[in-house]
Amino acid sequence: MGAIDLNYEEYSLDNGLRVALQRTPTETVHGRLRVFHGALHEKKGEQGLANLTEHVLVSGGSENISPDKATFIRTSFPYFNAFTYQIQTKFFVDILPQDTETFLFFISDSVFRPIPDIKIFEIEKQRSLRENADERGSPIFKHHETYREAAYGKNSPYLHSTIGKYEDIASATIEKAMNFHSRGYSPNNADLILIGNLPEDTEKMIGRYFGTIPRGNGERLVMPGSPSIKGPKMLHFYAPDLYDHGNPEESNAGINMIFSAPHEKEKDSVDAMVLAALLVGNMDSRLFKTISQENGLAYDFNGGYDGSHNAGFIHFGGKVHAPRIDRAIELIFEEMSKLKSELVPKISLLGLKRNMMYNIAKIFETNEGRLGAIENYWDTDMTPEIALANMDKITPESIREAANKYLPSGRATGNYVLMIRDPLKGSTVEPEISKEYISEHR
Repeated sequence: MGAIDLNYEEYSLDNGLRVALQRTPTETVHGRLRVFHGALHEKKGEQGLANLTEHVLVSGGSENISPDKATFIRTSFPYFNAFTYQIQTKFFVDILPQDTETFLFFISDSVFRPIPDIKIFEIEKQRSLRENADERGSPIFKHHETYREAAYGKNSPYLHSTIGKYEDIASATIEKAMNFHSRGYSPNNADLILIGNLPEDTEKMIGRYFGTIPRGNGERLVMPGSPSIKGPKMLHFYAPDLYDHGNPEESNAGINMIFSAPHEKEKDSVDAMVLAALLVGNMDSRLFKTISQENGLAYDFNGGYDGSHNAGFIHFGGKVHAPRIDRAIELIFEEMSKLKSELVPKISLLGLKRNMMYNIAKIFETNEGRLGAIENYWDTDMTPEIALANMDKITPESIREAANKYLPSGRATGNYVLMIRDPLKGSTVEPEISKEYISEHR
């Protein structure tokens, strides 16, 4: 597996911009500029301003690029997009090697030297309001919002919405957006990664376009971690959007479950990751087999482990035959009970290790995958070699120990959140825990 490596060139400009370059035998270039300024940097009355600012940066004009020219350049790239997250904002591109300089010119000026056009700002504000309405108008939005609140706890920073509040977006001005920008958009609060068939003078081009940008403000937030889920919480919602009007008794109901696990930097996180893969990670997993293949209760049933940003969870879900919701829940707890009492066959662990080796190898076959691996290394200190070495330490006994530590102890007493979205009346799911959620949101 010699192709799996993190060999890349890394350096920092005098203004603090961190850079990684990796040349690969490909015919394209994949790039990403990340600024550590996102939705959680918003102040009171600013919710949605991070996302709106991101919209404006790539379309509103800058010191050296008019709005029309910005549109022309941006749309000339085969792929360009930007995403606002809670503690950072990312700008991605896929280009031909000869367009590398154009991208560096465009992204450096647009992101760090914006001069927004008022007309474009107002259009982007309207687009942000439509984006907000799209998400909040979804029939599942309020249900999932309550589900996440039950998992993370009220007022958790993990619940802070990147799409913001309607009233805050509606009252946004260019001055407010540029004030938000000034508090965190600076090269010393950002990093840049380029992977692919890079021109020989890429480093000089980066210095030319980014090197003259002055240092500025910026606070890199670290997510505080999430308290462990305590006690069973059952959220049962009426979901008419799932109702089959032609065959009501054939309607499906949505089931989602989540419970606490170690975050990715904790020592037993690999055990939790493997435990989740055994339980619900793929078509060979226990829940997929028993719920879908053996009992025909669902077509698909999936989930996994997430240990990012100092919070760890195992989660899964799918759509099951609504009249048989209770049977599906019984099967879920039966399979978790088996993992708590029985040793996993060694051949199953061998299969998971081979899958992990395949997945890592597959990542390094693409420029996008290599960029993600470098970013992950910067964020977590995890390398492919460390990941595989940790996998080698997994045993049937360590999996059983993790199962007893993290899987819910039982349906009536375990620590978990279960959400049911039911299109039929008369559901008899037990236990009926957290009735304030049921009555308030049904």
